[in-house]
Amino acid sequence: MIEPIVRDAAAWIWANRDAPDWWTPLALTGQNPDPSNPQLPRSKAFQVFTILEDRRLILPISVSSGNGSEFPAYKINFNKEKEWVSLAAKTSFWSLYFVPTVCWLWKKSWLLVIAAIALILTSFGQAFFTKAGEATFELFFPQSNESKTEQVVPPNGP
Repeated sequence: MIEPIVRDAAAWIWANRDAPDWWTPLALTGQNPDPSNPQLPRSKAFQVFTILEDRRLILPISVSSGNGSEFPAYKINFNKEKEWVSLAAKTSFWSLYFVPTVCWLWKKSWLLVIAAIALILTSFGQAFFTKAGEATFELFFPQSNESKTEQVVPPNGP
């Protein structure tokens, strides 16, 4: 399951987008002295960069080293800012864990959820339905005034 790793790494890259002119997968590993980086193994870092390149969020370029040779690197595609922000925004607890958990529970036990909602609504509506039933009964079967008044029975005394 690489997608959460891609999201975390993309959020870190996007947060640091103004720092370097180019990026390599090693920026996500322990070889980067920045302690805030995701500290991914090299293989995962290269997978993340491959996925970001497939999504066209980063673009491959060649960078010259000091000795005249060139090595592959990547530039952030700022034309895809909306996609970067969307991917980086999906790294919160709610979007990564809470919402998928609720969706999974809904898929697995939707009938139980509906039954629980019905029980809650019924318990809150009990008083309303009791009063409505009494009013309806009174409408169809009115009581006489004599039966409504209580008869006071004097106590038996000396």
